[in-house]
Amino acid sequence: MEQVVFNAATGAKVRRSECIVSELKRILKSKTPGTLLDVGCGNGGFLRCFSEYFPKSALSGLEWDNRNREKILDIKQVENFYMEMPSDISFGAISLVHVLEHIPEPRLYLRSLIPLLEDDGVLILQVPDINQNPFDLMIYDHCSHFNMDTLTSTLTSVGYQIIYASDSCVGKELTVFAIPEGKSDFTQELLVSNVTGTTSTSIDWLLNFSRIIETSTANRRYGIFGTSIAASWVAGLFPEKAAFFIDEDINRIGRQHLGMDILSTQDAPKDYPIVMAMIPQAASKITPRLTSAGFEVIQPPLDVLN
Repeated sequence: MEQVVFNAATGAKVRRSECIVSELKRILKSKTPGTLLDVGCGNGGFLRCFSEYFPKSALSGLEWDNRNREKILDIKQVENFYMEMPSDISFGAISLVHVLEHIPEPRLYLRSLIPLLEDDGVLILQVPDINQNPFDLMIYDHCSHFNMDTLTSTLTSVGYQIIYASDSCVGKELTVFAIPEGKSDFTQELLVSNVTGTTSTSIDWLLNFSRIIETSTANRRYGIFGTSIAASWVAGLFPEKAAFFIDEDINRIGRQHLGMDILSTQDAPKDYPIVMAMIPQAASKITPRLTSAGFEVIQPPLDVLN
């Protein structure tokens, strides 16, 4: 199932892949990559979207297991499915969407892709933004954490030229298009906010949030909004205090997470404070609904991410 996100400009729900591919088409203008290799293609969400926007491109997917092989090969325009990187072919585009953060040596890996790109080929990258989402530090299989400075400097240090960089194409993500250095004359486009920080800043923010939860709840038990990685982290901070989860997703309500019930806002008890386990920008949009329903809400700290 393709992840759905909110379009930064319109607020409408769109596929994450569509946000990336539509920006790529805008940047490339009339140019169409003849071929694309999607590294870490999963169940094919990015490939399906790419085929819609670039109907003349020949597509290939790479994944480290073959459980989705037939599903991938059934996608329109997909010609190949690989389980290891091909060495005898080059591509007009190579995509790594939420792949690079899982690779132990990102510089070496990025450098190894340059010979696989055609002279005017483009590298398509998206990774989590540690500046916008400190909770990403809780994901155990992420080998690297990036902000825009470290991502772009990593790329340029191994021989790429940045032609597009955005921290708003998809919320909490960094999206970058790059080409081999000196291979083309694209005009660089940078759509980067003034959110700055380091991994240490993100750790400090998490520690501050944990102190806020501890002092705000005192000896009381609390509920947690959401069932995300952030919510799981909050539940593990003070397990004797965490009582239940609240969610607005009807597909989650009525289930359990970490052995605790997932309740609707209508069913959750009002005498428990609710911890907003999310970044402040997201919490600010949901909190008014909870306070108007009679809940006491514990907000994440606003500092460092502003």
